[in-house]
Formats: sequence, C-alpha cells, structure tokens
Amino acid sequence: FEYINDPNPPTNNGTNWTNGSEFKVSEDNYEDKFDYNCIKILDNNLREISTNYIDVTPIIGETSYNLTDSGGRDVIKGKITLKSYNSKTISQAYPYLGTIYIKIYAKNHMFNVGKNDNYVFLGISNPINLTSDKNDFVSYNNIINNNNSAMTLKYESKEQSNIKISVYTATGHKVKTIYDGPAIGKITFNWDGTDDSGSKLASGIYYIKTEGAINKVEKVGIVR
Repeated sequence: FEYINDPNPPTNNGTNWTNGSEFKVSEDNYEDKFDYNCIKILDNNLREISTNYIDVTPIIGETSYNLTDSGGRDVIKGKITLKSYNSKTISQAYPYLGTIYIKIYAKNHMFNVGKNDNYVFLGISNPINLTSDKNDFVSYNNIINNNNSAMTLKYESKEQSNIKISVYTATGHKVKTIYDGPAIGKITFNWDGTDDSGSKLASGIYYIKTEGAINKVEKVGIVR
C-alpha cells in the first residue's frame, strides 16, 4: 500500500487529510476479487482508535487497474472519500488527534462479505495531518513517570508555516528540540522526557515552548 501525496502538498510529517486523498495498492488479480471500501484509523502511535471498520467510497471514474509498480506487480490506483464517521468528522469525533494513519481493507467478493475474515488487510498509509481552521497548541499527560513514559503534544496551524517546539529547564536552558520545520494542519508529537542526546532528564519542572503560527509555553513535570 502506498499513500500518494498528490494532490495535497506534503509536509515533513505527511499531508493534509481531505476528502479524495489518493492511494494505490498492489495485489495480483485485484480487480476480480476485491472492492476496497473500508478503513481503520490509527493514532500517531499506530494504535487503532476504533476496532470497527469505517466505510469509504471509491470515487467513480478515478480508478485504474492497468498499472504496475516498480517491482512489476499489478497496481490499482484510485481515490476514496470519507465524509463523516458516526455523523461527525474525524476531528469532531476525536478532537485529541492530530497526525493519523489509515489502514486500508478490501472485501473479498468470492466469499461471504458479511464475515469479518473476508476483509483483506492491504496496508498502512504514511502519516497524515488532519486539517485545522485555527492555530493552537495543546499538551496531554503532562506528568512523565513510571506509569506514563511519554507526553503528547498537538500543534495546529491553519496555514503553511515553520514551527519550532523546544524543551527548556526552569532556568531557561534548552535541552531538547522536539521539532523544527514546516507544518500545516494538526500534527501530533510525543516526548519521552529525554534530551537531544537521548539521555533521560532528571526529575523536575520543564517548559515546552512553541514558536511559529502560535507562540505558547506549556509546563511538564518529570518524576523519576
């Protein structure tokens, strides 16, 4: 499975999630056996946010079966739309999500499509950033300890911009650059309480500073 960035401009962490995002899959005799029409959504840690299959709609007229990939295998290229999930957009249903992945499944029409074991897993996309209509920065799980090994940061930018997310000690010494680069949409980062060299930071209070479309400081505690 390969996620295609076009027609959305890529960022360092993927592309904006929009209706009509493109993909292609490789499968021998694919046209005769399968209908790609359901997905599962994963968070930035590749965890399924729902165990249910989510129906998607292949766009009529946008599918080609007469392609091969770099290895000479048959390829299907097409587009899908995902307008809502449980009558909500993905952002509305899961407001804490920023970066997501999608798992594409097909139904095997040679058997009973009502059985779960006739869903065929095709692959996982590259990272996809959900779109945003605002600039914001939110942190979750702000205490790093033995029970919580990492915190989550969600950055939102409604337009293309460069952002920098850094960690400072209480005395103002920078110990970690979490991200420094272009961004648009919602992006999710994890920080595990280490410095730039990968060493665990000592117990104490630290500050996470964002610079870019939004300038904000969040406080986090580390308890070893």
